[in-house]
Amino acid sequence: MLFARRLKGLYREQRARWVARRHPEVEQQRIDKRRIYILPTAACAGFVLLLLVMLLLAINYENNLIYGLTFLLVSVLLVSMVHTHNNLRDTLVTARGYEPVYAGEKTRYRVHICAPEHPVVGLNLTYSGGQVSVLTLAAAEDATVELAAAPGERGQHSPGTLKLSARYPMGLFRAWSYVNLKQLAWIYPKPEPGGVLPPSSAEADAALTEVVGNEEFSGLEEYQPGMPLGRAAWGTLARGLPLQVKEFTEPVGDSRWLRWSFWPELGKEERFSRLCYWVLRLERENRPFGLELPSKTLPMASGRAQVQAALLALAQEGSEIRARRGDRDSGADE
Repeated sequence: MLFARRLKGLYREQRARWVARRHPEVEQQRIDKRRIYILPTAACAGFVLLLLVMLLLAINYENNLIYGLTFLLVSVLLVSMVHTHNNLRDTLVTARGYEPVYAGEKTRYRVHICAPEHPVVGLNLTYSGGQVSVLTLAAAEDATVELAAAPGERGQHSPGTLKLSARYPMGLFRAWSYVNLKQLAWIYPKPEPGGVLPPSSAEADAALTEVVGNEEFSGLEEYQPGMPLGRAAWGTLARGLPLQVKEFTEPVGDSRWLRWSFWPELGKEERFSRLCYWVLRLERENRPFGLELPSKTLPMASGRAQVQAALLALAQEGSEIRARRGDRDSGADE
């Protein structure tokens, strides 16, 4: 049993290498006849067995009607093979980005499919580890589908090779092709609740209670070249004083710093998960925050853009492209 598993694993690795050589990375791929593979299905084996029985009956009883029916079904078999092959031919596949997810969730990639001058019927699209999406397009019709891939870890993730297959029109043959789209997704850490922010997260910002803004008048300042004249206090100039401009401030609320040095008892990935939780929590509480990582620092800010920048920084910190699980398993079921 162990030998069989090793042999199967070796076969998958060799096949994945062959697929990678045969189908290099592209952002857009039109499936031509050289990229389509076709094999008979189990239903085809039963159909051929039926034809052999009919042929034996025709020979045994010298029945021309059975001869004619047998040869007619043989022609149907051959025509079905041609239609199955041509169903995928000239289909255009294009990468269209991804949906951000957290570690442990299935990654989701968008793929655009454009049919050629003939309909594409019963097209199955799948990444390894994901669900199969079935699509039917009329001639020259196009559609964008969202495909799930295998769950990934924090960092940059590649779904591997996209597999397209179909059994149209009779299910006697199965045609398939591979498209190695240049798609990479950043996976955020999985939020793990827990812990409290140390007092030092607020101490450094004790004086940061208001910033320059547009809400509350805070005083006058002597005009300097480049200052907006819309805020000029012309009344002071009329009284013979130097030109001054009005200053306004906005309260920033209870701001917090999120630092890598917090929670040193946690491991690397656990610390990323804890920081991710606090980023989302501070967003829900509508509190400004800054993020300090070993290789990057985000200044104090709030809003959705700040949250997205923080999540992306947590995903990018010290990460590499994860192994392509899809490439390792791409040929397992062929």
